[in-house]
Amino acid sequence: MNKELKKKCLRLIEEFEGFSRKVYKCTEDKNTIGYGLNMDSMDLKSFNEILNTNFRTRALAVKFYRDNYITNVQGKLIALHYIEEGYKSLKKNYWITKETPEFIKLVLLDLVFNMGIGKLNKFVKFKKNIKNNDIIEAVKELKDSIYYTQVKNRANKLIEILLNGGI
Repeated sequence: MNKELKKKCLRLIEEFEGFSRKVYKCTEDKNTIGYGLNMDSMDLKSFNEILNTNFRTRALAVKFYRDNYITNVQGKLIALHYIEEGYKSLKKNYWITKETPEFIKLVLLDLVFNMGIGKLNKFVKFKKNIKNNDIIEAVKELKDSIYYTQVKNRANKLIEILLNGGI
């Protein structure tokens, strides 16, 4: 994964997630911090390594960050870690290859960051259309999803990227 793609993805995530220094409850009622990190399902080992902490449980980390905060830099480091993990997941689940255009990788990275690979894998027709470079049908599938109704502005931005071949 190249640096430019990571930067573009981080900017997109910053635009839609915003930044919170302390834990808050997202629309899905999950404990969230930074640029949309779901602390209820985070990889605690990675979190500890990135922030140089030593929490034994997610619950302790959540409790601590309700009263304390992370910095913007720490938030970006966490987001970048999850972008890289998302890229690995997309490759492992056969969403992308070396030949996949960067603008499609960008859209898929934002989707996997936002909903996770498990939920993204349920978009079977969308995946088929993306893999066949049938952008028009892929856009139709995205528009016909619950995801689209939940995060319409974000989804419309991703659709714009797909239709325009980039940002």
